[in-house]
Amino acid sequence: MSKMNRVELLVLWLGMCYAIYPETIEQKKCTINERRTMLYPECMQGSNLVLWCDHSSYTRIPDPDKIYLAKSCRNTVKIFINDSCLREINKEQLGKYKDVEVLHCGWNKIQTISRGAFCKNEKLREINLMRNYITRIEKESFSGLHQLESLYLSSNLLAEIEESIFASLENLQKLYLDNNEIKRLKNGTFVHLRRLRILDLSRNAIKVIEDGAFRGLRKLETLHMDENRLIAFEMTVLKSLCNLERLTLYSNNLKFFSLSSNISFKHLHTIDLSYNHVQFLSDDLLKKLPRLEVLKLKRNSNGTFTKKTHVRKQSRLYYDEMKSLSHYVTIHSKGTFAVIVWLVTIELM
Repeated sequence: MSKMNRVELLVLWLGMCYAIYPETIEQKKCTINERRTMLYPECMQGSNLVLWCDHSSYTRIPDPDKIYLAKSCRNTVKIFINDSCLREINKEQLGKYKDVEVLHCGWNKIQTISRGAFCKNEKLREINLMRNYITRIEKESFSGLHQLESLYLSSNLLAEIEESIFASLENLQKLYLDNNEIKRLKNGTFVHLRRLRILDLSRNAIKVIEDGAFRGLRKLETLHMDENRLIAFEMTVLKSLCNLERLTLYSNNLKFFSLSSNISFKHLHTIDLSYNHVQFLSDDLLKKLPRLEVLKLKRNSNGTFTKKTHVRKQSRLYYDEMKSLSHYVTIHSKGTFAVIVWLVTIELM
């Protein structure tokens, strides 16, 4: 094959890619000028009772009795309608799929989750509505979903979260609210989520965390609060998180991080404070974190300072990106602790 033919084939291939996934895809999506919907104009039923309707032109969940002329899809267990033109989800549409356990409707044009939208789908274990335009979740939108374990609401336009919308989700284990527009976490927002293990609130605009915002999350193991607008973080707001293992707060505006309360986090092993403005860590930081192994402080103040910090003897504590750590001033072994006084300097790249 000549060099010219290869170039021509490359240009042709790039042109086809652009035709299918143009740069202005959001402007053209679900319009007469969009050609992607021609690839999969109808749903396809796969093995294991899975219904695939990705890249379709559906504006509503299709009727299971009209997808095929010869049979119904009412016994479908998994539904995928990603990257399509859905504008709503309601109980009249979804209620005919009574056996559905997994529903993925990401990258659509859904704006509101209406009241009782899933009330006829009590077997649902996973819902993925990421990358939509959801601005409002009505009360009792998730009513009846007592078996739901995972809920993905990432990359939407949610500005606030009301306590009542999670009232039925007592078995929820994973909740993703990252990349929204939430500014404030209210008292009792997650109080009903008694079995939640992972909560992702990254990439919002959170400035205020009310006392009691995390009340009830006694099973929570991982909390992501990265890329918000927090200036100060007092660990007392996490006082009910007795099983917390991982806390990430990188890329906020933190100047103050405190563990001055009488609360001890017995299972917390990782804290990420990278890309903040923290200048001082309290003396008893590690004393109240007996299991801490990773403390990330990359790109903080030039002189993040810890004084008379109590460190477990032979601790695996790892300070990330502290390449220019100054020499130890003194080390005194006494009992099960070593008292270390040091000055930490972080390279600013």
